[in-house]
Amino acid sequence: MTAHQKLEIYYVHSSYVRRTYSQLLARDVDAIKVLEVAGLTLEQISIADSMIDIKFYGRMIKEAKRLLFCPWLGLEFGQEGDSASHGAVGHAAAACENLREALKIIAQYAHLRADAFTFRYVENEMEGKLIISERIHLGDASQFFFEAIFATLVRGFQSVIATNLNKIVVDIPFSEKIWSAVYRQFSPCQIRFGCDDLVFHFPLEMLNQVCITSDTEIRNISLFECERKNQSLSGRKQSFALRVAELLKRVDLTTDRIPELSHVASHLCVSSRTLMRKLKEEGTSFKELLDANHKQLACWYLRNTDEPVEIIALRLGYQDPTNFSRTFRRWYANTPSEYRRRNQT
Repeated sequence: MTAHQKLEIYYVHSSYVRRTYSQLLARDVDAIKVLEVAGLTLEQISIADSMIDIKFYGRMIKEAKRLLFCPWLGLEFGQEGDSASHGAVGHAAAACENLREALKIIAQYAHLRADAFTFRYVENEMEGKLIISERIHLGDASQFFFEAIFATLVRGFQSVIATNLNKIVVDIPFSEKIWSAVYRQFSPCQIRFGCDDLVFHFPLEMLNQVCITSDTEIRNISLFECERKNQSLSGRKQSFALRVAELLKRVDLTTDRIPELSHVASHLCVSSRTLMRKLKEEGTSFKELLDANHKQLACWYLRNTDEPVEIIALRLGYQDPTNFSRTFRRWYANTPSEYRRRNQT
């Protein structure tokens, strides 16, 4: 990759990673170890409303499947969620007047939860189709993600429309397996394997089916939030500041050094000078972004661990705990110890 090529990073919402983590715990799996294999930390996935590089999540899933000996794990994980598990997108779709409107909202905003996939809705005189495709090939994790999306959507349709789903035909984008009968246990839909994309085919008469969870006020509020997040996502894709911030969130301070400007610039396929210039044009600097990341991490450690302040200071690159305490007071007008007493869970 040359310095002029754009680095594309695709994400999944951190709530999915946290839910997967909880599901692994419920299955008596060493979930912390799974995170370590994936290159993730509990601190990273605990940041509310953040996005996790989908390749890291893919590694997490691969390790989980290996430990659980469950080739259809995506079906089980997808089936365990509900509309509330999918944020404003799930709320907006569930609150629509009818199925057609819900499908259009899914197609427009589902990428906010996992932007490695595209969602399209098309309709002709014969049927309506919701088409889900990969933006990038996700390797061994691809099947899991498609299974999870399939199971999630089926559960969603079951909860919002009062009709049997046996008239829906679903194309599955991989070949039929020995255990593929499991799909039919998860869903009353008609299943076809070996297709190019994950596609839901709806007969026209089903599209006007009224959603039993329809609520105009919730729909409007949720759509407003979806659009706000959509604008934020667009900014993140274009903004060097937000791309740097995302990279800094993925640093494991238990094993990694504090990242230097040159390392981050290399990851983004630009020179250090170019990155400094881009950040200045966006009204910030690498030092400010690093400072903001340290501020967030310091709070997390103080709230969620019993580690001494001196150790937390070292994690954040402060050799002298006094300097860390002085900086923390500048951030919050409290010492780290005072903050911990007031906020520790």
